[in-house]
Amino acid sequence: MKDGDSKEAKYLFATIGSLTGRVGHVTTATEGFGFHGLGVAPVGDIGTYRDRNEVVITDGTGFALVIGARPADLFGGSLRNGDRITQMFAKQDGN
Repeated sequence: MKDGDSKEAKYLFATIGSLTGRVGHVTTATEGFGFHGLGVAPVGDIGTYRDRNEVVITDGTGFALVIGARPADLFGGSLRNGDRITQMFAKQDGN
């Protein structure tokens, strides 16, 4: 299957479930804004690791997309411990 034929919806914003380079994932999206039922995480929300350690999202879109007075986090965004959002969450169409 070609990439263009994928039936997954991919998001450039960090949504609940997006993964980090150090095997963490975005676990909060506190402002109630989302796409297709997936909350978008703004700066200040949390990523969690397998050992249950939590880290704060520290950068985002600037003024391109503001959610509740905080910039939305993007794919590639930074966390306080130096980790980054490296894999967007992909949701199967129709789910």
